[in-house]
Amino acid sequence: MSTSSFIALRGVLPSSGLKAQYQKTLTALTDKMRADLLALLRSRQEEITAPGLARDARPRSGIEEALAAFFDAWDRKFDAFAAIRARRMAAKANTSATRQLYNSLREAGLTVGFRNTERVSAAIDDIVSENVSLIKSIPEKLRGEVRESVERSVRKGRDMAAIVREVEGRCRVSHNRAVTIARDQTNKATEAISRERCLELGITEGIWMHRSGSKVPRSTHKAMNGTRFSLSGGLYDADVGHAVRPGELINCHCTYRPVLPGLAGGKKP
Repeated sequence: MSTSSFIALRGVLPSSGLKAQYQKTLTALTDKMRADLLALLRSRQEEITAPGLARDARPRSGIEEALAAFFDAWDRKFDAFAAIRARRMAAKANTSATRQLYNSLREAGLTVGFRNTERVSAAIDDIVSENVSLIKSIPEKLRGEVRESVERSVRKGRDMAAIVREVEGRCRVSHNRAVTIARDQTNKATEAISRERCLELGITEGIWMHRSGSKVPRSTHKAMNGTRFSLSGGLYDADVGHAVRPGELINCHCTYRPVLPGLAGGKKP
């Protein structure tokens, strides 16, 4: 890396308001699915817990059909949610990241006009595509888990309370996945857009900023703090065996300070 004087801009951070809003809407949808699922199971209590049913290899077809119809309907609801909300989140992350970068450049005495170029638009499309896939995976994953839970409970002759407890546990996992998706995707969107904006301006390096958002922060990322690196190449992370960029790994809250090189008398980190 170059050792010439430089200005280190302020880091671009994910919007806490956007993150909270996105998490609220996604978990609300997930929690509504949970409530409707438990209501469905309770409405089928006699079928599920009927004497002698435990001897069957599988639950009665009526239960299977009801669960299949339930999850087909919820797949469509999550698809509709993803189609709108993923694009909306990416657009808001773009606005937030661009505004922060613009203000940082102004503080350094530079005024830049931003527009959505092909490069930035491609980054946003990638963000939306990944986000849509993750949102759709919530009911898809729960579908298989609930089917297995119900089948297993029926074969063992368990009562409704036991079935509900197991399904509720599966739903809590889905809720937690929704929280992680909302938080992680907002981070990733902000970092990806900020990086593409910088690269378009010819800003090719940054200074890693470790920001711990978990109870067990990555030791490799703590060690990276303050290190100057290539925005396109990232830094080598021994824990995963390859180079990474801030915000790239799941639950990574790190960011960076964009570096304006070759400016004598500039600020250093």
